[in-house]
Amino acid sequence: GKKVSLVTKKRLGENGIPLDPHTRTALRDRLIELGVYLYPNSAVREITENHVGIIDQGGVIFLRADTVVLAVGAMPLRGLAEKMGKIAPELKVFCIGDCAEPFSAMHAIQQVAEIGRMI
Repeated sequence: GKKVSLVTKKRLGENGIPLDPHTRTALRDRLIELGVYLYPNSAVREITENHVGIIDQGGVIFLRADTVVLAVGAMPLRGLAEKMGKIAPELKVFCIGDCAEPFSAMHAIQQVAEIGRMI
């Protein structure tokens, strides 16, 4: 029931996991079909109680907003793996998924399969 805007620093599908051109086009078309306003190649300048200020190629734009969702990336969390390595150095500890680097579930499954074959 809300009007949605998507602000992204790069082109759609280039900020995290790279998308192939066909998937990027399908995603863009579906978002447009759903009425999502797209602001690629833009940066958030400020967030206030009732708007988000963004900078795009044309300057500063203010978007009305009563809800803001930030998806700004992630950092790997290796703390538990490092602790386990210190507690039981005889064990081989493998970091996969978000422990190694924030990525997709499919990437984590691929990592598990590779480590499984290795051991």
